[in-house]
Amino acid sequence: MTQELPALGISCDFIDGTDPKSWECLLRPTTRVIYVESMTNPLLGVVDLPAVVHFARAHDLLSMIDNTFATPVNFRPLEMGFDLSIHSGTKYLNGHDDIAAGCVIGRGEQVERIRHRLNHLGGSLDPHACFLLNRGLMTLALRVRQQNSNALRLARFLGGHSAVKRVIYPGLENHPQHTRAKELFQGYGGVLAFEARGGEEETSALLGRLKIAVVAPSLGGVHTLVGLNPSYEVRLADAGVVFSGLGPGGEVRIIELTEPPFFVATLFVPRPQVVDGGPHPIYAGLTEAVRKRRQRSDAVEQDRRARAPRERRQRGERADRERQTAHRYASLSQDRDRARAGVSARRSTFPFGVRGSSSTR
Repeated sequence: MTQELPALGISCDFIDGTDPKSWECLLRPTTRVIYVESMTNPLLGVVDLPAVVHFARAHDLLSMIDNTFATPVNFRPLEMGFDLSIHSGTKYLNGHDDIAAGCVIGRGEQVERIRHRLNHLGGSLDPHACFLLNRGLMTLALRVRQQNSNALRLARFLGGHSAVKRVIYPGLENHPQHTRAKELFQGYGGVLAFEARGGEEETSALLGRLKIAVVAPSLGGVHTLVGLNPSYEVRLADAGVVFSGLGPGGEVRIIELTEPPFFVATLFVPRPQVVDGGPHPIYAGLTEAVRKRRQRSDAVEQDRRARAPRERRQRGERADRERQTAHRYASLSQDRDRARAGVSARRSTFPFGVRGSSSTR
């Protein structure tokens, strides 16, 4: 917004989403749009969204919202009165980290105007990417509800851990906008952030000990991703605003969660560590279901290895039978061809008229 829009002749001012009274002083005669996020990235603030809709209607503005972090499962902006809802289809909607896409949702005439401009600019999603996006939408509700549950569970665990300075997640009661988020959203999403004690060095060491999570960007997929933002600071130079969210320890952002008990167990403890000859106490938190699943997986792998020689022998025997069958069919075909050739030769030795009428006989 600060780098690309000015080249198109579009300027913008930045507002404090939690202070609606301060918005009116930024209005200009050329103001056309108010644009917000359902949850801000990366500090997960929750804007006063009903106030945004009211302000837009009062001043004849188009209200737009980026609803990527909340998803339509947790929040549906058009039902509140927003004009346009924008999503990065790459994230939750697709949910499998294998396409790059986006979408705009709104009234038909508005979306048609956007589509017309998009056609002129040349942007389009290829058919296979559309297929993958549609596949992701089929499981969107199931995935998001599980991500809501997993993220809240992990946020509460981190909030009580001695190695964590603070946790940022709208689902926690100590979040500044928790009450608002509870009123607006049906869930709080799969993204959370926390600040580890010990500074950047300890935070980096923490990430190096992870066994399940991958240090990578993006969000909304089925993989657990972690991102490090040391001394995170969002600078909006044109607006003269600086939002400082984190101290020198740095932020660790966790995006999507799989198997939360095991992920928690590998978060702060190197996996092989033992205490007094036994497993580290934190591993006691692993659920019995996870243990049994691992046992089943090991049993399946052992069975597969045991079957492999027998299956190879059976494949060899099957191939031999097929070769023998093919050879027999080839021999029979040759015999049939030779027999037909012999019959034709014998028939050709009889002169015409030998088999005359009965009167001839």
